[in-house]
Amino acid sequence: MNKEYELILILEPNLLQEEALDVQNSITTSIESAVNKSEPVKRLLAQQNTQFYFAEISFFSPAQEIIEIEKKLKENKNIVRYMILAKKNRTKEKTKRSLSKKTLGKPSDQAPRKKVNLGDIDKKIDEILSE
Repeated sequence: MNKEYELILILEPNLLQEEALDVQNSITTSIESAVNKSEPVKRLLAQQNTQFYFAEISFFSPAQEIIEIEKKLKENKNIVRYMILAKKNRTKEKTKRSLSKKTLGKPSDQAPRKKVNLGDIDKKIDEILSE
C-alpha cells in the first residue's frame, strides 16, 4: 500500500541555484511517484550561521522503497541532511476528533444532577465539624 511521504533536503551551500535544482531533479526522477516539489531556496541555518539550500518533495511510495530512496540520498555528496516524513490522512483524524467530542457529553443512562443550595452545604459542614 502506498503512503504519502514528504522529503526535506538540505543541500550544500556552495552550489549554484541551477546545480541545486539539478540535485533535486535527480532525486525526483529516482522517486517514481513524486507529486509535488518546491524549488530549492537558500535559507540561513542558525546553528552554522551559513545559508544552505532547502528543498521539499512530496511523493507516494510503499514503505519498502523508502530504504532504497535513503541509499540514493546518502550516495549524493551534495546533500548535507535529509528527512523523510510520513504524512497522516487528515480526514480520518477529523472524524476521530468529532466522534470523541460527541461521546464526551452526558451519557443518557445517568440521572440528571440535582442543584444544591449553598445554605444546605453550610449546615452539613457545621454538623460535621460539631461532632
